[in-house]
Amino acid sequence: MFKLKELVFSSPKYEQMLVLRNRVLRHPLGRKLDEEDLAGEENQFLFALFSQADEEMLACVCVRKICSTVYKLRQMAVTESLQGRGLGRRLVREVEHVLAGRGGDSVELHARSTAVGFYEKLGYQCVGEIFSEVGIPHIKMQKRLQRPG
Repeated sequence: MFKLKELVFSSPKYEQMLVLRNRVLRHPLGRKLDEEDLAGEENQFLFALFSQADEEMLACVCVRKICSTVYKLRQMAVTESLQGRGLGRRLVREVEHVLAGRGGDSVELHARSTAVGFYEKLGYQCVGEIFSEVGIPHIKMQKRLQRPG
C-alpha cells in the first residue's frame, strides 16, 4: 500500500524529495538541481507517495499554482526500480484529485518527449510545438479536471 503526503518546504521529507529528483531527473543528464530548478518552491505544493510500511519515498511531484484554477505539475520523479508499475499514474491521479478539491479546473505540464505517451494515457493533450528544456525535447500538455461533487 501507498499513501500520498503533502510535504513542507525545507523539511526532512523535502530534502528526501530533492535526493530523489536529483537521482532520477538530473544525474542521468550529467547535471544536478540548481537554483533555477528550485526557485519558488517555498510557495509551491509538494507531494510524494510513500510506502505504507517503512515511509520510503517512492515518487514525488511539485505543483505550482498558475492562477486560481490552473496548476502546473513539474519535476515528477519515480524511484528507478519502481518505474512502469503504476506509481506515477497513481501519483498524478491522486494529486489531480487534491487540486480539483482546491478549485482547480486544469493542469498543465512540460513533458519530456519520452513521457508524452504516459501523460496521454492519463488524459493530457499536447499543446504547441516541441521545445528544449534542460537540453532535452519537451512539449506542453494540458488536461481539464473534473471537480468532485
